[in-house]
Amino acid sequence: MSKATIIRRCVLMGILLGIMTVAWPSRADICFLPTRECEQGAKNKRAVVKTCEEYRREGNYFTFVQENMNCNLVNVPGCTLYDCSQLTCSERGFGINGSDNNTSAWPEGYSNSDWECESCKQGNKTQWKCLPRPCDGNYKTSSQCGETETWVAAEGSTHKSGNASCGLCKTVDEMSCPAGTTENPSGCVDCGQVLSIAGGLKKCYACQDMAGYVEESEYSSHYNNSCYEKISRRAFDGTVCYKPIEVLCGSDKYKKEETINGRYTCRCEDNEYEFSADEYDLQYSAVGGNDVINIRSKRTGSEIAEWPYEMVSSSGFCNVSEALNKVIVKCAENLSEDAKTHTIKLEQTEEDGEKNYITINITVAADECEIGDLEQVCKNRGCAYETNGTKSFAGQECYDCGECRSGVRATIGRSIVNGINSIRGIFE
Repeated sequence: MSKATIIRRCVLMGILLGIMTVAWPSRADICFLPTRECEQGAKNKRAVVKTCEEYRREGNYFTFVQENMNCNLVNVPGCTLYDCSQLTCSERGFGINGSDNNTSAWPEGYSNSDWECESCKQGNKTQWKCLPRPCDGNYKTSSQCGETETWVAAEGSTHKSGNASCGLCKTVDEMSCPAGTTENPSGCVDCGQVLSIAGGLKKCYACQDMAGYVEESEYSSHYNNSCYEKISRRAFDGTVCYKPIEVLCGSDKYKKEETINGRYTCRCEDNEYEFSADEYDLQYSAVGGNDVINIRSKRTGSEIAEWPYEMVSSSGFCNVSEALNKVIVKCAENLSEDAKTHTIKLEQTEEDGEKNYITINITVAADECEIGDLEQVCKNRGCAYETNGTKSFAGQECYDCGECRSGVRATIGRSIVNGINSIRGIFE
């Protein structure tokens, strides 16, 4: 075939195709719809034009992606359509297996009080999706606390949030040490156990008083004197504390305690003693007499108390006896021409052994006559005598002395009489 022949045939074919194009209306014979309508149109040599809404209704297509469904874009020229199918339970986040026959039975390990759960049934299988139930009120889980907060377990929350406990988020300043502990120990205390809270940012100390110890100010105000000694020791916070030790005052001393200008003072003072009598020197006439002498024997110190004493000697002319804090004296008349005496000695012994004494002297005067002399006087002089009808102070007869001896005889006679009278006085 010649080249010219080929060219002629191609030109004729082109003319033929042009005539066919003008004679037949335009129709798209090629499309890609799952409804196979394009194929049907091709068979009928003519495709039916449909709107997007018709495609959506007839093919269950959607104009936008559906929630909780698996959607794919469909290739329809001039339309935006999606072919969507239902998601499976697992694709929707239901991954907790439950009872296949009871959708109301919660999965094992999940409680209605602590979790919020919903179920999904697919075929004969039930799956669950559970989220922690939020804490009630102001309570939070530890993961919800801010960077400057510490989670603190607290009573009062009605439930847990899932498996996490509900509590309070607090800053260090808001947190208090538990009862029986303190954050800042001070004074005379010993601190043992340390409890860390707020993630270790706060320490709480369990402390006890240092038995018997006081701070320096109290020691100086109440114990810094002669009645006390001290032991010093440092407390937990460095405070110097003192333990006052009471000093026993020596023998026969007492503690004198008083407050001067608001400050307590105490010192050891000597006990004082009183030992006295109403009378120390009794003078009686020849008639004699009776007396009761009051004795005061006391010790004065922290209190005034009666103190014992004793009569260590009593000698002489009178009769002496004792009663409670009393000395009873009875002296008869003195019928001699010489005075009669009596001496009483009392002794008080202090606690330390020192002794105090009281001496009481009693004198009964000699008997004498206002007119004349006693009979014995006349005899002692070696004189003759006779009664004159008067009485002495003691009630004896009085005499007038007459002619008396003289010289050696009289002297010897008086000496003999005086000697006899002295011997008689000893026995009286």
